[in-house]
Amino acid sequence: MKPEEQRALEAVSVAGRVFLPEVCAAAANLVPETLEDLCEELARRHHIIRSAGSEQLPDGTVSARYEFVHALYREVVL
Repeated sequence: MKPEEQRALEAVSVAGRVFLPEVCAAAANLVPETLEDLCEELARRHHIIRSAGSEQLPDGTVSARYEFVHALYREVVL
């Protein structure tokens, strides 16, 4: 796993089992689009997280949602 993927997982694990990259990007010190790309790659290659649809934010933008495949994965990352 690449260092930036590890950093992304660490940042999103704090948000909970289901998370929005748009909201977690600042914690990972990444722009939202980069974090979303990393999440997509992690979901595709490592099967640690998976897509969980999308959600409309209060400002009207739509953000992809992801979730940890299993709660234990999140706990290990934390």
